[in-house]
Amino acid sequence: MKLLRLSLLLSLGMTLFTYAHAQDPEHPVKWKFTVEKTKGDIFVLKAEAELSSGFHIWALDAGGDGSLIPTTFEFDDEDEIRWKSDWKESPEPKVQILEYVDGAVRWHESKVVFSRSFISDNPMPLNGSVNFQVCNAQSCFPPEDAGFKLQVK
Repeated sequence: MKLLRLSLLLSLGMTLFTYAHAQDPEHPVKWKFTVEKTKGDIFVLKAEAELSSGFHIWALDAGGDGSLIPTTFEFDDEDEIRWKSDWKESPEPKVQILEYVDGAVRWHESKVVFSRSFISDNPMPLNGSVNFQVCNAQSCFPPEDAGFKLQVK
């Protein structure tokens, strides 16, 4: 019975820590979302992440054994977006072999820009979110979402 109480107490403590971390204005990842017109009816969506020292997020293809949570993007009206390219990430992710994950893993530290071009001949909203997981050398935090609302003009 004492073990059950201890487990529940630890679980509650971790939940409160996670909630407090998510509310922290000093969060280790700051996102900036922009849309730029390149030429004619072609635009580029950019999602820029700046990471505090000692933290990283997983790449679009996180690699490894499937246990990692890659960075992904979702859109409210995905079917209405005419994508011209696949996602790109700059700089290229760091690749490393970790002893506790099978296969090479891919991640970003410091700063990364995810970008994807699309076609739009009319003004439109571009609303969605990025799902990502922040890690440091000791542990990974639960995955989280950062939403964005942009207007293509």
